[in-house]
Amino acid sequence: MKSINAINISFLILVFHALKSSAQKLDSVKISVYYDAAGNASSDFITQQLFKSYPAIASRIILELVPWCLGDMLPGSDSYRANVIHTCAFDQTTDEQIHVDFATCMMNSRVITEENIKKCADSNGLPYDAIIKCAKGAEGRNKLANNGYKTKAIYPPIYQLPAIGNNGWVRAGLQTKAKENFLGYVCAFLNNPPKECTKKQ
Repeated sequence: MKSINAINISFLILVFHALKSSAQKLDSVKISVYYDAAGNASSDFITQQLFKSYPAIASRIILELVPWCLGDMLPGSDSYRANVIHTCAFDQTTDEQIHVDFATCMMNSRVITEENIKKCADSNGLPYDAIIKCAKGAEGRNKLANNGYKTKAIYPPIYQLPAIGNNGWVRAGLQTKAKENFLGYVCAFLNNPPKECTKKQ
């Protein structure tokens, strides 16, 4: 019983510090976007919120895009193909703007074809052949599985995508704001936010 109480106290302390950190004004913040590359809601968020807001806050955030699906994602399905392609594309570069642009390009058409993958890879200077090789092999499966571990490790668990977190903390009460006004959501955490944050949100 004593050990269980100690674990509970440790967990509460961890939660307290996470909430305190997320409430503070910061010079920069890590933003994690958990999304389904084949999902309509995720597509709307990536193309309408993230893509349009990112340039204004790029220098103030560390962006992590985590493609995954909360439902069944069998190899060969549209959901698997979309998410593994995004995952393998992101692995080709650390440039966050390219991550955003590639995801937007793919999700604007909502079509997972070799032609579309090549178009989006070429327009962002990414190696098409390397993306396809990764996506069709064990490398892609392993990297996508790692995204699954990250998504399933979120506590409290998430039940719909996209889900947006800051500094490793996904706050259920802020999800609607994050999805409908991503720029305003990020600006609220920044100390001396960029001028775009002062515009009407």
